[in-house]
Amino acid sequence: MDKKKQITIGHLYDFDHTLSPVFMQDGTIIPKLKMTANTFWSQKNAFGKKHNMDFTLSYMKFLADMANKQGVDISPDALRKMGKEIELYIGSDTWFDRVNEHSESKGAVSEHYVASTGLKHMIEGTIIGKHCKEIFACEYLYDENGKPIWPLHVVDHIQKQGCVSRVSKGCLDLTDDAAMNQYMPDEDRPIPYPNIIGYEDGFSGIPMLAMLKREGGYAVGVYSPYTKDTKTCEELLAARRIDCFVPADYSKGSEIERKVFDRIDYIVEKANEKA
Repeated sequence: MDKKKQITIGHLYDFDHTLSPVFMQDGTIIPKLKMTANTFWSQKNAFGKKHNMDFTLSYMKFLADMANKQGVDISPDALRKMGKEIELYIGSDTWFDRVNEHSESKGAVSEHYVASTGLKHMIEGTIIGKHCKEIFACEYLYDENGKPIWPLHVVDHIQKQGCVSRVSKGCLDLTDDAAMNQYMPDEDRPIPYPNIIGYEDGFSGIPMLAMLKREGGYAVGVYSPYTKDTKTCEELLAARRIDCFVPADYSKGSEIERKVFDRIDYIVEKANEKA
């Protein structure tokens, strides 16, 4: 008799303005550079425009140059320490355990992933880092003195789309292009696309959301529970990029908890029907 296949559910999150109400650099690195967030991003944008440079590469280059110039430590350990200072949305500290417990009560397993244009080591330093099976985000290559010299990994808005495939295939080794590009039948995937739930706050996630929706996954839009500005989410819903939108309040009994728990129940029900 064939052993029943484990039902695994993948949760793929954006970070800035999805799990955190701020850009991770704003209250951590940027003040150490003796700049305001507005000044930093304005100068970064001018730098990128001058060189006709990709947004993500331009901020990584500009940040590294500024840090090296001013002697600000942005080594992996320093970034992890800064990560502890990042503000997170309410309920984030218990959200992952509650999702895991609900999945287990239904006979499934939930795995959590982040796909962000931010800095991986900073996310690792938050309370969220320990819950993630993998964090797809930007990293620097460092010299022997711990100074950033080159982008090691870059995750931009388009590459976030590829993170959906990586989660589905279980291809977490970023150096293994062969495995990433090799055809894998749906039935052989550790996490089939319909078993993936994506969480995003805005248009930067459209490539990821579009792929997820196209392949039968579930896309959740979130908006700030503080500003209550739903305009972007309304536009995403009208464009059929998301299935629903809710406040980014991850506390027990919240609307997002009810939506996600219902989706977990649906995924398990459909998997058991096929078994």
